[in-house]
Amino acid sequence: MKKTISNLLSSPRVSRRSSSDGESLGISQCRHPCGEPVPPLPALERPGRAHPHLILDEGGRVKAGSPERLIDHLTSPEQFDHRFCLTLLLTYRSFYTPVQLLQALVCRYHALPPSGLSDVELGHWETEEQHPVQLIVCNVLQKWLRDYISVDEFEDGAFVDELSVFIDCQMCCSPRERKLGELLQAAVSRRTEGRKRGKAHFSSDPPQCLFRDCAFGQEARVCLVPPVEWARQLTLIDFELFQKIGASELLGQAWAKADKEQRARNVLTMIHHFNNISAWVAGTVLSWSYVASRAEAFGHMIDVCAECLKLGNFNGAFAINAGLENAAVHRLKRTKELLPAAKVAALEQAGALLSSASNHKAYRAALEKREPPCIPFLGRYLSDLTFIADGNADTLSSSDEQGEARELINWSKHQAYCTVIERVFYYQQASFNLKASEPLQHYLLARMLDSLMGEHEMHALSLSLEPRRNSLADQQLTKPGRMGTLQRLMLEPGTAVSSMSSSGSPAASPRSPAASPRSPAASPRAVTLSELWSERSEPALAGSASGKLKLERPPGSPMVKTM
Repeated sequence: MKKTISNLLSSPRVSRRSSSDGESLGISQCRHPCGEPVPPLPALERPGRAHPHLILDEGGRVKAGSPERLIDHLTSPEQFDHRFCLTLLLTYRSFYTPVQLLQALVCRYHALPPSGLSDVELGHWETEEQHPVQLIVCNVLQKWLRDYISVDEFEDGAFVDELSVFIDCQMCCSPRERKLGELLQAAVSRRTEGRKRGKAHFSSDPPQCLFRDCAFGQEARVCLVPPVEWARQLTLIDFELFQKIGASELLGQAWAKADKEQRARNVLTMIHHFNNISAWVAGTVLSWSYVASRAEAFGHMIDVCAECLKLGNFNGAFAINAGLENAAVHRLKRTKELLPAAKVAALEQAGALLSSASNHKAYRAALEKREPPCIPFLGRYLSDLTFIADGNADTLSSSDEQGEARELINWSKHQAYCTVIERVFYYQQASFNLKASEPLQHYLLARMLDSLMGEHEMHALSLSLEPRRNSLADQQLTKPGRMGTLQRLMLEPGTAVSSMSSSGSPAASPRSPAASPRSPAASPRAVTLSELWSERSEPALAGSASGKLKLERPPGSPMVKTM
């Protein structure tokens, strides 16, 4: 039966006082749930001492170290480094699993005293060394369990077993330890209760939904829904996806590895949704044959982008802007000529804010000024993390006193990772006080996907709507069973381009926006993630003119140079 945190296991209680022969006892006398004894523990040492497996810079900050020495430094009784603790809790997954980190902290908690101490010296060691270290270990565990471990890791059976043994079995030897165990148990309970509650609570009610219909399908006009309501629903979806991203998914370019579906599932989901929204925006504009209807759809999407920016949904604004800058939409000069001056100004303002110029300088400045709740552009973070990964070695070489070489963890690289990941974590904390519209969310997450067009299809449709030549008659399609361009543009105002039957007649109602004519060579498909990450030479994400997230190497990206 799977154990839970609250199980009181039947393991023997542990004493670390002297045994009958004078030797100190460690947790080797306690057995894991599987029945295997814990290996012997090393003596407790002061991590401030010079050690070949821990390299410090001139200011005493860690540059590199072995996993064991990093844990020693974390729990040093001399002083507690809060920044070091944050960096380790956010980036440890590159060299430890959650179970291994827990075992390392438990090992540190139960570390043995130096050999040869008298009773007086042993008492002094317990007061000055052991007790402070144990308190630090419990504080780190409390912070980790409360804030930094993911839901999947928290519910892992092996992790639960290890934590149960430590809290229920090994922290019961004295009133002081039992008190520490109660604090850890409280942290576990708060995390469990927080997961059960799920939704955040607000002091005021959310604004009323402006779309009250019971359904929204493919034949409904996007412009019938107010821009602010589209922005609200996109924001709720984006934040739910963004909030699920864990620190482990952002380390070592996990989203670009062969096993990315297992290592970075939530990052890939958000990338895929970004591309879908971008394609939806472009397709919404292109789906109308009459130029005035296209201009109306174009202007409506500009307003949705502006509303996303007002809400602080930068990721959604980037997706919409990428759709409007898609090459198939960007070339529609006749359509953009019909945009009101206010819409053109709003488009230019959004374009300037979301521009990739100077490494997204304008966007970074706006993000710094914005208070949560907020959804940052994920692609910018992935770009920064990629350059950190590519520009710095994972390990640094070091030799001990015997000349034996050992590869140490490059901690400077982990500190650079932390500066990015902590920003992601920061914006994941505050939720949006908005009300979900089930019909609109169902459309954006499911029904919309059936109408998405591929790049070649959108480009061909764009050329048919606004040909390069001035003479429309010269641009008529001559293939059997297809409606010519001139015929399509002569449809009554408001008629959407629709799929053609084998006889060449429209397959949908004349006022229903639908997909464009499709040929076997340009079949509709969703954006694939494998294409997104096929180029390793340009490993960063950014909005592109094609409407997808693509790889780009902007200037000025953060780079940490190490030894």
